[in-house]
Amino acid sequence: MNRTPSKKITSESLHESPVNHNILYKKTRNKLKDLKLEVELLMLNMIEQIRVDCVKRIRLMDTYPLTTLYDIVTSRT
Repeated sequence: MNRTPSKKITSESLHESPVNHNILYKKTRNKLKDLKLEVELLMLNMIEQIRVDCVKRIRLMDTYPLTTLYDIVTSRT
């Protein structure tokens, strides 16, 4: 009785090694952290420049930061 393998064995690897995937994940994660930090700093700078005095908008910043910033910018211009 001949057994057939359940997985095909290929000479070429279809994917890169797990080490490369891990490095790629770390780079992507670090870029995302940097981007989030940059967005937070930009938001703080915008709030300082615009000097939002409406408490309701500041409360909305935590829930809808980009939408609230867009509303603030469009209402001021």
